[in-house]
Amino acid sequence: MKAFSSHFSKALLIIFAFTALISCNSAQILVTHRDKGEPEEKIHNLLIVTMSGNRANRKTVEKELAYQLGKRGYKAVAAQDTKLAGVKPEKELILEIADNREADGVLLIQMLSVDTKTLYTTTDQRVNSPTSFNFMGTYMNYYATYPPNWQGVKRSDIVLETTLYQVEGEKLVLALKSQNSKVTDLEEFALSYAKAMAKKLDNSKFLEPR
Repeated sequence: MKAFSSHFSKALLIIFAFTALISCNSAQILVTHRDKGEPEEKIHNLLIVTMSGNRANRKTVEKELAYQLGKRGYKAVAAQDTKLAGVKPEKELILEIADNREADGVLLIQMLSVDTKTLYTTTDQRVNSPTSFNFMGTYMNYYATYPPNWQGVKRSDIVLETTLYQVEGEKLVLALKSQNSKVTDLEEFALSYAKAMAKKLDNSKFLEPR
């Protein structure tokens, strides 16, 4: 199907990891497409594929989502537990793995947009600075440290799209999009995203418990 193929033509983006926590990392997910009516054939075995160039981060998201779905009684396998581990997730290979694993559904997760910013927060420790520091449009090079008690923290605003396909006929049955999430900690966001996504998939009625 054309819709299925188009998701593999987009550039693969790297999901990031940040250690500081200063903002909300929770995920809110909206349904953007749903097949009308009750599904004739429900999905019994799901292959989860994160479209990212970073193996560690792909594994984090896929394994957590498979775990959350398993807690709800669904059978799911992370792509990182298959031959897809560490390789570019091409369509042909995904379909091959789905066939080998007898997966009748594929869940694709990809990043639609990412905007990374450096924020500043107070801290009790002084941080060594470069020879100059640009803050609020003012050029400052008076001190060997940042202005008192200011520390830079990375934050990324990301939007993820998750699409559910039936392998037979390569049919798109469900599409979901996370609202702009302000992420400073990947692990916390992955947990939140996986829990929210598992709930959405559970409510969609497209999956059949094992």
